[in-house]
Amino acid sequence: MIGRLKSWFAEERASVPAQDYTSQLLAQSLAAARGDGGSIRSTAAYRGALTLIGHSAGVATLTGQHADSLQPHLSTIARSMVDTGQSDWLINVGSTGGLILLPVTAAAVVGGPDPRTWLYTVTIPGPSQTVTLQRPGESILSFRLRVDPKTPWTGKPAIDSTGTGQLLAQLESQMSAEARVEPARLITGGQVSGQAADITDTIKAGGIVALIQAIASREDPSGIKAGTIKNEVTASGVSLHERLSTLILGAMGVPADLVMGSSSESGSRESFRRLASTTINSILTTISREWQDKLGTALEWDLDRLRSSDEVSRARATGSRATAVQRLVQSGVDLPQALILAGVD
Repeated sequence: MIGRLKSWFAEERASVPAQDYTSQLLAQSLAAARGDGGSIRSTAAYRGALTLIGHSAGVATLTGQHADSLQPHLSTIARSMVDTGQSDWLINVGSTGGLILLPVTAAAVVGGPDPRTWLYTVTIPGPSQTVTLQRPGESILSFRLRVDPKTPWTGKPAIDSTGTGQLLAQLESQMSAEARVEPARLITGGQVSGQAADITDTIKAGGIVALIQAIASREDPSGIKAGTIKNEVTASGVSLHERLSTLILGAMGVPADLVMGSSSESGSRESFRRLASTTINSILTTISREWQDKLGTALEWDLDRLRSSDEVSRARATGSRATAVQRLVQSGVDLPQALILAGVD
């Protein structure tokens, strides 16, 4: 039996032709053309934006009836709304009479134009089993963003998986592959003795050494020149990556400097205020609208905890300006001029 297995494996291996270098390059090119190099969800800018949106929405303080049931899920809901366009939850009542929200996947929605006629088929995941059931629309909280009037029962993600998103993912994949290139040393016949140190260093670094036969006439024995192969990310690639990341972050409603840096302290504070007053407020407004529609109770929120770091910075800046005004007045400058010079409104 073992002998037959060995023979079978040997025949199988012999029947598979060795893939030459040209075939490998062709396969990689085809994979790149198909966009197999990754997805937008794997890029650093996308993950950073989702994390920032989720954390920022999660620290909002909710008030209203049953708000304590929704509060722990705010971060998850906000992330899902931006990532996939919606976040669906089943309204359930616990054994003690409290409101429980269960995350679900809406597999199908049927009904007429009136949302009150919609019937959801949902899947509820569990650690050892998954439950599928049907529930009327009034028992499903469906928080949706970017709703197309043609399909009002579903939302749209902030970034489509094609176009700019796919280009950024492919670029990051190629840059990552380039960074993983192992160092290599190319040598030609007759030059080994003169490159012993370089060969040793390459092997110690985990690289490879390739011996190339000289392809030249006898009058020119140098043949193919020796050299090295190393990873190299081009400056144009880095610039394109930055521009694409900025476009992606803008489409997600996140100021680019909050994820990528390279901004002054005052600029970052202003970007943070824009994030809170526009993106986070918009998400919370959508959540509140659906909550009131399904539960009939108003939902309010505040972002004081989100703004706390900005208030500390403002206080420090105010203290610094007050000190500047005091010093100017002591030096003989009148108070109105001192206020102007210190930048106090």
